Amino acid sequence: MAVQKSRQPTGPTQEDYSMPKTIKELKAEVLRLLKENAELKAQILKLTNK
Repeated sequence: MAVQKSRQPTGPTQEDYSMPKTIKELKAEVLRLLKENAELKAQILKLTNK
């Protein structure tokens, strides 16, 4: 029987669950999420067009 190597978790970290404390931090988080969302949409398009 082959031994499977455990993979590093790629899910959200505890830091991802902490809420921004100020409006400035909240706006920065929204911009980060919008950028991440756009990158993920581009990855999905790339994968579905293969």
